[in-house]
Amino acid sequence: MRRISRILVPVIIIGVLAAGIMLFIQGRDAGAQETASDVIDETVVRRDSLRVTVGATGSIAPQREVTLAFELPNVIDDILVGEGQTVVAGDVLAQQNADALEAALRDAEIARDLRQIAYDALLAPPRDVDVASAQAALDVAQAQLAATYSTSSPEQADIASIQAELARNQLWQAQLQRDMAVNPPSRTIVQDVPGVGTVEQTIDVPGADPDQFAPGLEQAEFGVQVADAQAAAASNNGADAGAVASAQAAIVQAQTALDRLLNGPSEIDVHMAAIDLQQAQLGVDLAQSNLDRAALRAPFDGVVGKMNLTIGEPPPQQSAAIVMIDPSGYYIDLAIDENDIGSIEAGQRVELTLDALPSEMLGGAVTRTDIAPVPAALGQTQQVVTYLVRVRLDPTDAPLRAGMTATASILVSEREDTLVLSNRFIRIERDSGMAFVTIQNENGAFEEIPVVLGARNETESEIVSGIEEGMRVVLVPRAAVTFGPARSR
Repeated sequence: MRRISRILVPVIIIGVLAAGIMLFIQGRDAGAQETASDVIDETVVRRDSLRVTVGATGSIAPQREVTLAFELPNVIDDILVGEGQTVVAGDVLAQQNADALEAALRDAEIARDLRQIAYDALLAPPRDVDVASAQAALDVAQAQLAATYSTSSPEQADIASIQAELARNQLWQAQLQRDMAVNPPSRTIVQDVPGVGTVEQTIDVPGADPDQFAPGLEQAEFGVQVADAQAAAASNNGADAGAVASAQAAIVQAQTALDRLLNGPSEIDVHMAAIDLQQAQLGVDLAQSNLDRAALRAPFDGVVGKMNLTIGEPPPQQSAAIVMIDPSGYYIDLAIDENDIGSIEAGQRVELTLDALPSEMLGGAVTRTDIAPVPAALGQTQQVVTYLVRVRLDPTDAPLRAGMTATASILVSEREDTLVLSNRFIRIERDSGMAFVTIQNENGAFEEIPVVLGARNETESEIVSGIEEGMRVVLVPRAAVTFGPARSR
């Protein structure tokens, strides 16, 4: 019996141990199966590049778009282009009726030409034949004066006295002309400018040199002396006063004509003639400007985007007559959220896709971040503060059209050869801002550990520290996660 007991006890002990081992193995396998069933998704921390971008949408626009309008209400005579037509700078796009304007220009040019002829004649040197003729006239007048002294009558004394007074009057007039030339009054030019009204321009005429009048005054004073001498001679029963006075007047006139030929015009005469010519030229310029306004010309090489004109009718007053665009380049203004605007800088590269051309991938670059000094609020139920950023598109052969909707992705930064993890495996606490990932520890339990994040985009984040390359990160229900003693679920 004792022997049987010695045999049964070890057997029983071995059986109990075997049963315990079996239960342990079964429990471990069941726990592993339960743990594996909790995993929703898993990934491995990898080393890769990370692009951080900011997305936005907008409509592309040509680099230049201008509206053209006529300044005059004249009816349209001709339309030389159509919508979509390519033109070069200076091409006439449309023409108003300009018959009256062309006639006004011709009249102004004739008036200018007459002023030019008068000005040129004033400055032209005297011809020898003109000088000889003036000298001959002076010689004849002097001979006639000498002839008058051969006869005399009692009535000539009074006539000679009158002639002396006339000579003095001529001297006073010469002195008065000198004073007016030395201190001339200002001139006011009045012009009617279409669309502006009456324009007045005051011109200060420079004073002439008083020395240039000295010869004329000396001549007039000499004439007074001669007249006085003739009056004295006539009172003493000398020559006929009337004949003497007539001869003296002829001498003065002939001498003045000769002096003008030899000495040329006075400075004031030249200046006044120049002002008259300038005023006539201004009239031509004004008439030409009015005529030019009757035609719309292309301000640059481009395409006619819109035409709002009809032949035989006046141009529209409340809208543009023609809209021109420059398709040689395009840009897009993007509304960037206030949380992202601080990371946007000029020169950053941009990738764009168009709704109308989904197969085209366009490139561009940020050119301006200061388009609007104040933010714009978007949305009907929620105010979202945004700022406009301008992106210039790279040259492309794609058939772009103004107004096409584009989705842009601005490359803010790019990390090379860094640890990368999908954002869906990262949990960020709202209050602390700390980031956590879930791993399976050595005991097979799911444990949440903190990590430090770097750059982030819409789908992935850079891992600065906390986990290493190749580590397995899982996504499990919160109930399956084990937390440390300092943290709760």
